Amino acid sequence: TQGVIMAAALFQCWLDADEKRGREVAISVANYFKLREPFIARLSDQLEAKQLAPKDYWRSIFLQIGGNNLAFCYDLGAGWMDEEQRTVMGRCIALATSGRLAYGMNGPPRWVETNWSAWDLEEYVTALAIEGEDGFDPAISAAARRTLEGYLQWGINSNGTIFEPNGKNGGGFHYAMLTAIAMARRGENFFGHPHLRKLPTMLVQAVTPFGGISVDIGTWSCAPFNGAHFLVDFFPQDLRGDFLLRQSEPELALLDILKLEGQLRDQSKVNLHEIALLTPAHLLGPTPYSCVDWKGADDPRNTPGAAAAAAQRKQLGLPNDFVDSIHGLLQTRSGDDADALFMMFEARSDLSTIGHQQHSAGHFFLGANREMWGVKAGPKLGYSVDMNVVRIDGMGLSDVAYPPRVKFLGASTTADGALASTDITNAYNYGWVSPTQFQWTLPEAKSWKISVETNPDVVAFFRGTQDYKMRLWGTNYYRENWGPTLRVASANPVKSAMRTAGIVRGKHPYALVIDDTDKGDVKEHLYDWVMQVPSSVSLAEIALPPGNPVASALVKKTGSDDWRSPRLQPCANGTPALLVVPLDVPIASGPKLWNISQDAEQPIRLETKTYAGNNPGEVITHSRLFVSRRTDVLHSRIALIPFRIGEEIPKIHWDPERNQATLIWRDQQDTLAFASSGGSTHLVISREGKECLASPVSRP
Repeated sequence: TQGVIMAAALFQCWLDADEKRGREVAISVANYFKLREPFIARLSDQLEAKQLAPKDYWRSIFLQIGGNNLAFCYDLGAGWMDEEQRTVMGRCIALATSGRLAYGMNGPPRWVETNWSAWDLEEYVTALAIEGEDGFDPAISAAARRTLEGYLQWGINSNGTIFEPNGKNGGGFHYAMLTAIAMARRGENFFGHPHLRKLPTMLVQAVTPFGGISVDIGTWSCAPFNGAHFLVDFFPQDLRGDFLLRQSEPELALLDILKLEGQLRDQSKVNLHEIALLTPAHLLGPTPYSCVDWKGADDPRNTPGAAAAAAQRKQLGLPNDFVDSIHGLLQTRSGDDADALFMMFEARSDLSTIGHQQHSAGHFFLGANREMWGVKAGPKLGYSVDMNVVRIDGMGLSDVAYPPRVKFLGASTTADGALASTDITNAYNYGWVSPTQFQWTLPEAKSWKISVETNPDVVAFFRGTQDYKMRLWGTNYYRENWGPTLRVASANPVKSAMRTAGIVRGKHPYALVIDDTDKGDVKEHLYDWVMQVPSSVSLAEIALPPGNPVASALVKKTGSDDWRSPRLQPCANGTPALLVVPLDVPIASGPKLWNISQDAEQPIRLETKTYAGNNPGEVITHSRLFVSRRTDVLHSRIALIPFRIGEEIPKIHWDPERNQATLIWRDQQDTLAFASSGGSTHLVISREGKECLASPVSRP
């Protein structure tokens, strides 16, 4: 904290050209680090005495120096320091960096996919402050180059998908880009790397049609991408970066509106924050903007034309679908308008070891009519109870240690929709752990049944690490996470578990989630299809056309506690809603409402529970939709149909002999034919007698 404050104070002196105060702050900075130097030296000696190999000490030592703020203090204050003060600063930087490498710099390039590897490039940024001076270690530059190259190759894959969620990739991407700037200034330009150039498309495709929400899964998931300012600076003609920046910094779009309306001529109509944004014209250009994470509102790129183009996704010219078979990802939408249907479906077929991923195999997000319907229970909640998965007798995925790799079977995309399929059997049968990891201290670890992961890709990932002794977290490899991936047997194994999900486009778009889950013991089980929903929606009784299957609708709430009531007050026309239809359940005689949370036997119900939060007085509410069935093997075909109250609801007919459903609107009729074979379901969708979309699973 002290380092941040001092670096910021020096930066302000530079901006204000305040020589007197700059000298005073620089003296204070030098004195502070003169007092810190013995502590830094002592820690360095202690680490050396342990004779650890490799000497990746940065994670241990950066707290002692305040990270790269030590370098910023030296860079910004050196001109106001005397020789003795500069010598103190240089010695501290050398003690912290020279003769050792940061995490990720000392291992195989394949190991640098996580944000921690790129984040520890902070050591390189710090060491550069004394480049050409006594104590600078040139080996750090060569290692940083290898790390950056590996991060761009593996941390962002060939389809442009970043390995970790936005909430955890911020530090890594930030220091990767600062390293790229430094290396470009030294003659090597990484900004043309094809993976980096594809990254903005993947990130834009993750933004919901109504904007402001970027969906992904992992620790602190669904955070905005906080590296958009780099993309704007490096690729100023690429509106994808500007689009992403506006998701996290909507004030920029507001300023464009104010400019267009000419309101800035009268500052009484503009709040102080907006006025402040208009004044710092000196914050132009990549270096200061990238440091302060802001783009000055006087930037010439903030023209009305550019603003209008960036504000509308359709101006980006991107397709409706994004598929990444490496990561196991489908992002799809019915169109570019704000009301469009949107689904994100993820399998994580790219894992080789433990990390920030969560027990979420097969999870999906769903949005339509400017509302989210299928969500994740919380940004850091990592177990399957908080995901959209199938539970068996009250138990979900393995939920032991960390999630394992699963198989992504591919995706099919046409003009009429997109479907992706995944085999998530492994997610029910195993968890993953490392030989040295804090999870071993958990009481339940004593009963774990352990085996070595034998997946060939995972084995190849660890080849050579006996020499490198790579790890994931911790201050050194003796403490945490070194060693090959191990499997932990689950308490809820299955014979097979397959899921297909996606959307069908048309005049009336809808989503489909198809599950085939088999415990393999020829016994009856309670299978719960679960979708986490926002607390802002309620389960409502909707008059369905006669002969429809059992169905219920989620509706945008009209009050704070509507979910407790079996009947809602009449919903106003235009209220967003989502029809939930298990297509193959017995035919109902009339409209049905299942909203009794205490009765787990109801086929469709909404369960809302409250929990005490970590902060005083904090109350957390989780709402979950259940579609339940008792059977030996689950074959679930669920349609999720967005509409607004007052609009036509389709007539839905299920033909058990043909194993097909027909969805009928006045101006659209779709036939969904399901064929089960080998534990999975193949789906063919026809419209007007012609096949328009089929799932990617092999035909039986």
